[in-house]
Amino acid sequence: MAVKVFISYSHKDEPLRDSLAAHLSGLEWEGIISSWYDRQLTAGTEWDDKIKAELESADIILLLISPDFIASKYCREEEIPRALKRHESKQAYVVPVILRPFHWSDTPFAKLQAFPKDAKPVTSWPNQDEAFLSVTQGIRTAAKLLLDYRRQQAEQKKANRAQYQQKVEEFLQDGKGEISWIDQDTLDELAEELGLTIEEAEAIQSQARELYERYKANLEKYKRTLIRSIQRGDDPSNQETKRALERRQRDLGLKPEDVARISKPILDQAELDEQAKQQRLAEAQKLQELELQRQRQWEEYRAKLEHYRQEFSKAVEAEYPLHPAALENLKAFQHQLELKDEDVEAIATPILAAKQAEYERQQSASVDLGNGVILEMVKIPADEFLMGAATGEESFYDDERPQHRVKVPEFWMGKFAVTQEQWSEVAGLPKVKIDLNPEPSYFNGAKRPVEQVSWDEAVEFCDRLSRETGKSYRLPTEAEWEYACRAGTTTPFSFGETITPDLVNFNGDYTYGNAPKGAYRRQTTDVGSFPANAFGLYDVHGNVWEWCADQWYGSYANKPDLLKQNGAIAWT
Repeated sequence: MAVKVFISYSHKDEPLRDSLAAHLSGLEWEGIISSWYDRQLTAGTEWDDKIKAELESADIILLLISPDFIASKYCREEEIPRALKRHESKQAYVVPVILRPFHWSDTPFAKLQAFPKDAKPVTSWPNQDEAFLSVTQGIRTAAKLLLDYRRQQAEQKKANRAQYQQKVEEFLQDGKGEISWIDQDTLDELAEELGLTIEEAEAIQSQARELYERYKANLEKYKRTLIRSIQRGDDPSNQETKRALERRQRDLGLKPEDVARISKPILDQAELDEQAKQQRLAEAQKLQELELQRQRQWEEYRAKLEHYRQEFSKAVEAEYPLHPAALENLKAFQHQLELKDEDVEAIATPILAAKQAEYERQQSASVDLGNGVILEMVKIPADEFLMGAATGEESFYDDERPQHRVKVPEFWMGKFAVTQEQWSEVAGLPKVKIDLNPEPSYFNGAKRPVEQVSWDEAVEFCDRLSRETGKSYRLPTEAEWEYACRAGTTTPFSFGETITPDLVNFNGDYTYGNAPKGAYRRQTTDVGSFPANAFGLYDVHGNVWEWCADQWYGSYANKPDLLKQNGAIAWT
């Protein structure tokens, strides 16, 4: 920080003051000093208060001595006494600068070292620049001495504070965060010895307490990390785990001895727990082997059931209604596989029901959207079904509970998800409420489902189609959609207990139930690429999500009875 220099002078010596200021500008440029004199006052400033404030805060006060300076009442009665008082109290360094000849040996400041050299007046020098150079050199020396003194004082102050803080930290450590009155007496004596004020000592203690509590909290954080590491199954003796814990220790700024102290009981307990675990595993091994044997038997039986389901499905697809000879063949196949009647019935019932529904279903309706683009609709029969996720079903959400029965009237639904070419044709129709982007999809393809479409845009699509055809098109209610998706089944999927990437376009890296992993295509696929459900609808699982007419509710608990009696009414 630069040394502040205050220049006291008579305005009649202003030209000489300007010359001095020019010479001092080099020291200001170097950052050694910053000078102030009254011509720097701004308009509207209380000049007397400002002058006194600058003088009282100055480190060096220059008295520009001349007959006019002494003759100035303000300089003589205000500035000189204040300057000398600060000099005597060692708050500032007063330097007389003799500008013009004057008998000043009897003045109060005569005992002070004056400049230029030998106190020779500036105007008496053949070259006044040399005179001001002498003044500047003297001020430079004084300023540097003052800066050095400040630096030494600051370093000593820093060392004293560090010594005091170290003692505070020792007492806090010994007292587990508290300082006894006896230790406080020691600290008070040390603060006085080191020249610390009461406020400074209290601030250091407050900071030390804060650091202690933070360190204590960091120890707890490390302890939690170690416990979590063990709970996750990490081996504390593993080199990678050790390095990770050492990084955690460094990041928290903890001492090795403190970490060792809090870690020992945790590691000891972890070792005991591991021993108990191994003992339990040994005791349970026989039971586990029996369970594995039962599981293998069940897997074999389930594979037989799946084999039967496939053969039954092939038979129904090949011929419906089934010929008696085909039924006899299926019965013989059941006996060959040693399948229970009730399990065979559970397989046959939904397949026959779906085939019967398909057999009886009227031909699908279609809408010509132009340019060879057709929108196919499928008639969905009226019925009652159990809506929501069943108890024990894997990966259900709260908004799928509780299960409840819903009656659904007959309605028509699109055979496929709306394709990009269908969307583009309808988007070209006149607007009803909002504009439609004809090509919003991220994965492009005429036969791929349209995506990146909002609910409002889906409603606009239906409204435009309704106005164009004179028929009513809308989004299905949630009940209609789930009913159509299930297609008479009660399993988690319309295809059965699980799905695979051969049946549905989804992330095959993740499985449902005991299904094997499969392909993950990372993009949508053309509609109709996978098998339809029993109602003849495609892609009701996977590919893209579908919009429904209902608002979202977190649970079915408060669903109105009217909506249960008529699934065609949206819950809004």
